[in-house]
Amino acid sequence: MKKILVLLMLIVITATTSMAREKQPKKQVRVISTKQKTLFFKVRKAFVGGLIEVFDANNNFLEGEGVPHTHNKVHFEDAPAGVYTVIISKGNKSIELSYENM
Repeated sequence: MKKILVLLMLIVITATTSMAREKQPKKQVRVISTKQKTLFFKVRKAFVGGLIEVFDANNNFLEGEGVPHTHNKVHFEDAPAGVYTVIISKGNKSIELSYENM
């Protein structure tokens, strides 16, 4: 009976310690979708109130707008085909995304 109790306690201890693992850090930005020439992405709350800037392949500034929400989108409907860089920044933090418009 004592062996069964010890075995049961070991199983309980093993199960509880395996669930108590450290959480993975969240990404600063997550691309949700890139459909119909639109880039949909989600940023962390720390970037709300920041700035979204779009540059072409030659690093020419195309447009800039604020980050009003955590879920945002950038339209590339009128832009010619090519690779674009989207920079999301607030304070001293910045994130760079690459988008290929076809």
